[in-house]
Amino acid sequence: PAAGSRSGRRLRLVGLRGLAFALVPESAFYLVVAGLLAPPPAPANPARAAGRVAEQMRSPVGTRVGDRAPEFSAETLSGAHKRLSASSGTTIVLNFWATWCPPCRAELPQLVHFASTRHRVPTEVWAVNLTRSETGVGSVRRFAQEHHLDFSVRLDQSGSIAKDYGISAVPTTFIISPNGRILAKHIGAMSPDWLVSRLGK
Repeated sequence: PAAGSRSGRRLRLVGLRGLAFALVPESAFYLVVAGLLAPPPAPANPARAAGRVAEQMRSPVGTRVGDRAPEFSAETLSGAHKRLSASSGTTIVLNFWATWCPPCRAELPQLVHFASTRHRVPTEVWAVNLTRSETGVGSVRRFAQEHHLDFSVRLDQSGSIAKDYGISAVPTTFIISPNGRILAKHIGAMSPDWLVSRLGK
């Protein structure tokens, strides 16, 4: 009886294998078998699994909408330094400009007005000056005082920040979300409603 039972099991296994070959391609069959014979996965650590998912969902660093904004640190006119990532949780209006640029001068009043108004979400204006193209930091400081630029003017003295952001013309403006992703990009002087239409008042 034991031998008969073993023989019956063999026949059933052969029959099942033949049926599998008939229903799926051979390569797929081995994948199915490998999956069935593989040991069950170990219980996942929820925190670690969530971290892996978050890592996979992170966008690449770049300058297109949806990319993570390139990290940088730049000196302000007061001599302070602050990294972009230190403003996590705040929306950043990142504006590249120069004192000799007529379109930059044309949009400055709009940036000043925007920086002084209240917004539905915490927002900062970072005006990155292409200092390498200026006559010196002193001229940028005088310009900022004369035009009452009460937002953060940052100095790109080496040109590395403009290079990382692919700046080929000024002004160029990026809107960066609180989690560091680029929400919008505009090359040239902004229209009066451009910022408001993307961020609200």
